[in-house]
Amino acid sequence: MSKKPKPWKRAVELVEKCRSGKVICCSHPPDGGEVSYFLEPGGFPIGEKTVKNALEHGLITPQNDGLFGAETSQTWVPAS
Repeated sequence: MSKKPKPWKRAVELVEKCRSGKVICCSHPPDGGEVSYFLEPGGFPIGEKTVKNALEHGLITPQNDGLFGAETSQTWVPAS
């Protein structure tokens, strides 16, 4: 049997920051460049791989504020 990989330490730390009142946000540049992730309030940048790792492990959940539901969400909060 193979063990399920654990979430990264950075992903767990990200969720801890969110539990203290921060929200994960993303920004799509108008020129179609790379999406950037950051914490609000404050604008602290977050790596895309860290956000994706937290999502893959169910640590955060989308707030469904995108045009097409969860798939296009622009903010995430800790999973309950």
